Amino acid sequence: MQPETAVEARAWFQKATNDLRGAGIHEARDLTVFAWEFRYPGDSQVPSQEEAVQILALARQVVTALLDRLPVAIRP
Repeated sequence: MQPETAVEARAWFQKATNDLRGAGIHEARDLTVFAWEFRYPGDSQVPSQEEAVQILALARQVVTALLDRLPVAIRP
């Protein structure tokens, strides 16, 4: 990765972090833990249906918060 690309990527990640904080979605970090913990079937326990429903709701909340911050012209 070239230095200017790394700087741009770092700036984008910082903006995303700030956007999530601004949206009050501090639990977004739980998505990373969930993805890591249950990434490969058979390596760990299967999440309960309740856990899966909760994490899916959180993922939808995070996506909505990020999409709301995009300019209207480029929103999907």
